[in-house]
Amino acid sequence: MRTSGSLGLLLGAIVIAVAFQGTPAAAAAYENPQQHYTVVAPAGWVQLEPTPQGFDIAFAADPNSTDNGLFGASSFGNPGAENTSAYLVDVARSAEQAEIRGGFTQVSAPQAESFGGRPASNYEIAASNNSVSLLFRIVHFASVFYHLEYVLIFSARSDISASMEPEWTSVANSFHVLGEPSVPTRYVAPQGNYSIVAPVAWTLGEANDSIVSFDDPNPGDLASFLLSRFESPLSENTTAYVLREAQEEEARLQADGYAAVIASHSTNVSNRPEAEFEMQNSTEPGGHTERWAFFASGYYHTTYVVVLQARSDRFDSLQPEWTSILNSFAIQREGPIVTRSNLPGILALAGQLSILIILLVSPSWSSCGDDKRSPERDRGHRPRRPRLLRRFRPRRN
Repeated sequence: MRTSGSLGLLLGAIVIAVAFQGTPAAAAAYENPQQHYTVVAPAGWVQLEPTPQGFDIAFAADPNSTDNGLFGASSFGNPGAENTSAYLVDVARSAEQAEIRGGFTQVSAPQAESFGGRPASNYEIAASNNSVSLLFRIVHFASVFYHLEYVLIFSARSDISASMEPEWTSVANSFHVLGEPSVPTRYVAPQGNYSIVAPVAWTLGEANDSIVSFDDPNPGDLASFLLSRFESPLSENTTAYVLREAQEEEARLQADGYAAVIASHSTNVSNRPEAEFEMQNSTEPGGHTERWAFFASGYYHTTYVVVLQARSDRFDSLQPEWTSILNSFAIQREGPIVTRSNLPGILALAGQLSILIILLVSPSWSSCGDDKRSPERDRGHRPRRPRLLRRFRPRRN
């Protein structure tokens, strides 16, 4: 349900709400476990009973008249809800336009705000009730985790609305969503020697020795990311190596019908060589965009591929999440690479026992001696690797 479709009804209900009971009391916290939020009424305000239709709760500053200060809280389910300033301002604009068509007048246009450290939007409109001029302040919040939108509606006579500012701000700052994840999820591969951090509220989709994936909590984005790894004795933590891997995978995807958006290029992410490209599959409804990022470890002889994907018209809006995910990638307990150039220094520091251990068990040692070269390397062929997932999609219930 879109907020703009219900807000007019709420405003009408709160304008005509005149019958209520209760006595002034200390500031009281209202908690709604079904809709996962809490909000605190100012000291001395009384609860409206019965609650106006469409509201979860409503309070008045004056037990004798709702014109002297009132606020109500309401919540709506919306699978596309996003806890971002841009989204909330867009929702507020749509709602305001509907209200203006219904006879309200604009006082201040929707703008981005932050209450209690949470993104919000805020705007003001005016109307008259029985010749009394009323000002309304509308504050929107949202939870991508619960797929809910929240609306706080404040009202008072226009001539006293400025004096209500401290109470209204206090209520907005008290708003809190219950049980919502507040920290990103760090995934450490038990055998893959790497870690990566998923954004707040993203859910683990699949995890095994080769692949881990996470889904965006907003199903409308069709967004997810996966990290796949494959072992290769030629893996190198160098720009040249990861760029070559990216270019080859880009060519394969183009052969599969994908269109290039950004060609393969190299960069450095968290002080580590990385190469990436961006492709689009326009055959799917709305289009589908993928960003492929390549890392490698010569120590573990492993190449790591992070695939970030979303509906094409939503892909760019997720750039902060994509950047955060790639910057979080780390390879665990990565040691030095034994090569001809650095072997003397390593041996000088290691001592005789370490020399024996290196000679016996080092996975890198076999590439140092001329008599232990990889047959595939002698033939000038690169080892075959598993074909990466091409059509991975987030699982939806």
